[in-house]
Amino acid sequence: MNFNSENQLYKFTKIDVRQDEIEINNAFKNLFFFDLESIESKDIIKDNDIYYIIYHEDQDKKQDFINNMNQKTNSISQQNSNQKNESKKAFIGRKKKNSGEIGNHNRDSFDNKARKIKHVVLEDIRVFINKKVQKVYKLKKFSKEYEIKKINQNQTNNSNINFNKIFIHKTLKEILSDKTTTKNHCNREHNKILIEKLIKEKNNIFGNIFNLTFLDVLQFLTGQRKDLVQLNGLSSPEKLKAKDSSDKEYSESLFYIMENIEKILSDKSPRIKKKKSLD
Repeated sequence: MNFNSENQLYKFTKIDVRQDEIEINNAFKNLFFFDLESIESKDIIKDNDIYYIIYHEDQDKKQDFINNMNQKTNSISQQNSNQKNESKKAFIGRKKKNSGEIGNHNRDSFDNKARKIKHVVLEDIRVFINKKVQKVYKLKKFSKEYEIKKINQNQTNNSNINFNKIFIHKTLKEILSDKTTTKNHCNREHNKILIEKLIKEKNNIFGNIFNLTFLDVLQFLTGQRKDLVQLNGLSSPEKLKAKDSSDKEYSESLFYIMENIEKILSDKSPRIKKKKSLD
């Protein structure tokens, strides 16, 4: 950036304004609440800084420059605003139904399919165990005291690769002993207490179920572990099956993940979070 002796170059700095530093046009001063630091020709001018030339001799040129600067500033502000709005849109995964837009994260993404599988399968295994409890204890009426209740969704919603590599090898006892949802209006440790009671009293029946891993259940549902006879009566969840021909491909992809989830997770690299700069 070049300037001659009749003009003076100033740099904007975000510090308190010193009134005796320089006289500046009121309109420009109201627009920018900055101090103006005088820059000598010998100083290094940096590309990322903002500079302002004061025309001491020609007031018309000075006013033209101020007007031009205002226009450029408004233009830059608008561009920055547009860029921020576009950035926000780019991170929105779920689009409105029938919008025709395709998000970066839709129902066909792996993590959304994995969440669906975990949620649906765990709900089916919970219902399966509750029916088994009712039958074993010969309960004529359904008893809330003996009901495995719904757990909070922290585990099913977690899409972290490393978390899910561990999760599929967790036992049903570990998973279902998690805190129950607040909607159940019961002791948040209800499931944990009940599971320990069931195993203690009927270990040969419930111990053989609760000691199975989530992966064991998936392999039974996909026909890979037919030896797990303690799960007889548990079938592939209806919510994962295609309702019509248009859903067939999606349904098949869910069962493919169920069959190969251990290898799929093993082949995936966990996302590395960027460290925030302290500058």
